Amino acid sequence: MIDEESDQIVQFIWSQARGEINRTVPPSAPIATEADPIPEGLNWDFWCGPSPLLPFKTYYLGGCLRWGRWLAFGDGHLADMGAPAINLPWRALELGAPQRVSVQTAEPFMDSYPSATDFRWEFPARGQFASVTVWWHDGPKAGPPVELGNELLSTYGKVPTNGVLFAGEKGLLCSDAWGVVKMKGESEGCGVLNHEAGQAVAATGPRAPRDHMQEWLDACKGGAETFQGFVSSADIAEVAMVGMVALRYGKPIEWDSEKMQAKGEPGADPLIHLEVRKKWL
Repeated sequence: MIDEESDQIVQFIWSQARGEINRTVPPSAPIATEADPIPEGLNWDFWCGPSPLLPFKTYYLGGCLRWGRWLAFGDGHLADMGAPAINLPWRALELGAPQRVSVQTAEPFMDSYPSATDFRWEFPARGQFASVTVWWHDGPKAGPPVELGNELLSTYGKVPTNGVLFAGEKGLLCSDAWGVVKMKGESEGCGVLNHEAGQAVAATGPRAPRDHMQEWLDACKGGAETFQGFVSSADIAEVAMVGMVALRYGKPIEWDSEKMQAKGEPGADPLIHLEVRKKWL
């Protein structure tokens, strides 16, 4: 099932109420070479698993926001928050795979995720939808372009610190903790479930309570399939990971999803088909 707000946003976009959409809107450091003492009870070899066996550092511990920023172990904020954020535009705009990806960073890229990144995915026309550009901004100064930020300021009094923003010909749709629609000419936003432009929008199917963890548990017990299942999750992960390939490769890439390769860039292959440790413990 799909939660009520997400389904309303998907249907709002499918209904053409929004007009044509054409945009959605710690520093990198080297790996340490000196090791800290390994705490008693921690099997560091097993902890690293298929990742490279690096010298142990205490700052790798303490949760995914620590180890995940080191690209030997994870893929930073994009891998952490990317799936739930990309899911909505991917499904609502029927994105599929990107054809081109480029990245800008706040500082030279080393072995950890940069302090701020701007990813840009370009998707070709598909079905009822024209070509579209999808952006991901993260970091202390992350946010949409000034002109879109000003629209959000007039609604919230501030620019939300996280969420998904759809910019269309007829207005903006922002999905975060509030889920707001603001059409052109309107002085302030309105909840996506209550805006008159979406009142005639039909649900795609049964709607779940706003608790994706409970939705997952219900599916495990034989209930309705989750809104974001394994197939769609794999496709969404591809979108995010192609972005990470472009980040680590250091230049824009043209993506061939069918062949799983960057067109004309054989140097990117080792980043796409990673070699992992075959044995640990």
